[in-house]
Amino acid sequence: MTEIGMDPGRDPAEVFRRQRDLILMASGDGIYGINCQGISTFVNPAAARMSGYAVEEMIGRNLHQLVHHSHADGSHFPDTQCPIHEATRDGKVHRIYDDVFWRKDGTSFPVEYVSTPIWDGGKIAGAVVSFRDITDRKRAEQDLRDSEQRYRAMFDGSNAAGFLIDAETCYVLDENKRTCELFGYSEQHLRRLRAEDLFVGAPGEIPAFWAKVHNPIC
Repeated sequence: MTEIGMDPGRDPAEVFRRQRDLILMASGDGIYGINCQGISTFVNPAAARMSGYAVEEMIGRNLHQLVHHSHADGSHFPDTQCPIHEATRDGKVHRIYDDVFWRKDGTSFPVEYVSTPIWDGGKIAGAVVSFRDITDRKRAEQDLRDSEQRYRAMFDGSNAAGFLIDAETCYVLDENKRTCELFGYSEQHLRRLRAEDLFVGAPGEIPAFWAKVHNPIC
């Protein structure tokens, strides 16, 4: 029986290498391999594109010196401290979720990466590195922090008391400083109260208020 996609007239090892190369070429993640001296043995197009180099400019180079030489603040990053190289020394997989690589033009970009040791005959022969540009994720995280800061500034700076409640338990989840001042409770005390303990209104308004809390689409 012939395996699907397998040419019976071709060397299976050649077919495997061809399929491997096609996968590396198609991957959107940057992928490169290094030997135990840190010299690159292969680089896929995505890795070169993100780094601003041609593939030929990266092959045979020490990629730590080329793209990973400095920390985000510009300070020197010795290869003896590099998790990518550590995989070639301890034989363990190293995952880093927040680091930077450097482009050919001298700018940096945030990355997450995995460095996996390559074993050959029971010995470590190098490492394969897979990385991705996390600029969009970092931007989204910063936008969220900025939004939270704006919310806190408006919420805490209001002259009106304001608090958030859990729609299911009705316990206070958050409150501004004015709420603490008006009710005379500390933040810690307020978080132990249900909203009924704070609500003051005309007797006829209270049932309608809680009906809206428990069934807001009414």
